[in-house]
Amino acid sequence: MTEFEASKKKKQGEATTSAIIGTILVVAPREERFDYRRDNDTVTNTGNASFRVISYGPCRDKAKDEGQGCRERYYVMPGVSVKIKHTDLTNKKTRIGIWHGEQYINVN
Repeated sequence: MTEFEASKKKKQGEATTSAIIGTILVVAPREERFDYRRDNDTVTNTGNASFRVISYGPCRDKAKDEGQGCRERYYVMPGVSVKIKHTDLTNKKTRIGIWHGEQYINVN
């Protein structure tokens, strides 16, 4: 194997990395009012405290099910709605719940 004369010169490279880190500051209200509304596949936070919505069960898209089902998790701020997109809400095995602090609330 031979090298061209021009390629025998010293080679130098440089690489840089960068990262962007985002944070969310959540301030709890002095007087917490937990409330929500569910309309079919949508859960709305109508209170003034944040919570997590979870949904698990068979997938809407049967090709994605693979025997394990689907799981969804959403962190819902006050005044915000989330739509359950992946779990099959017509199936009786599907569960929707809310984690508020350490308390689990069944929304089905």
